[in-house]
Amino acid sequence: METIPLRISETIGKIHELAEYRESCIRENHEPPIFRHVAAQLEVSAEEVHTYAPELYMQWYDTEFHWKLPTEHPFH
Repeated sequence: METIPLRISETIGKIHELAEYRESCIRENHEPPIFRHVAAQLEVSAEEVHTYAPELYMQWYDTEFHWKLPTEHPFH
């Protein structure tokens, strides 16, 4: 079994938090928060989100899009 480097594991955790916060904002306000503000608060870069969750990054403002990180083989 391969292990995920700690930094990548932390980044994935932050991306999950980012996605969860986005979903809660959509439920409450019917629109997602401004990406750069939330990413800065969670200390995750746009490049990291684009690398590990490109669909989330590219469809951030689409309220019909709901993202889930694959549980198996989340990395290329």
